[in-house]
Amino acid sequence: MCPLLFLYPDPFFVTLHGLVTDVTDLYLSEWRESRISLITVVVHGGAEREVSTPFLQAEPVGFSPDKQHVLVLAGNGQETEREYWTVPGRLASSRGIHVLPLSGMVPRW
Repeated sequence: MCPLLFLYPDPFFVTLHGLVTDVTDLYLSEWRESRISLITVVVHGGAEREVSTPFLQAEPVGFSPDKQHVLVLAGNGQETEREYWTVPGRLASSRGIHVLPLSGMVPRW
């Protein structure tokens, strides 16, 4: 079966389950050393880089409205509900990792 591909009206955002791009950088999840790590690579080529997070599981699911931060679904075990966190992208001015409050089941920016 073909994976589900989401295309948004914004031409700078495409996502495939667990894989997001802002057309410059590609973010994906990869199993590494007993954890699911957040990985980034420049779309036009280059070495992949692991993005440091405090989570055992980090799955990219989108971007902040300004495209500066990656929205990550984070977990540390077998939880049935995981939290949304923002992780700074390569060009972000702020470098902190922050939890996002939810409005229903949707992250609120």
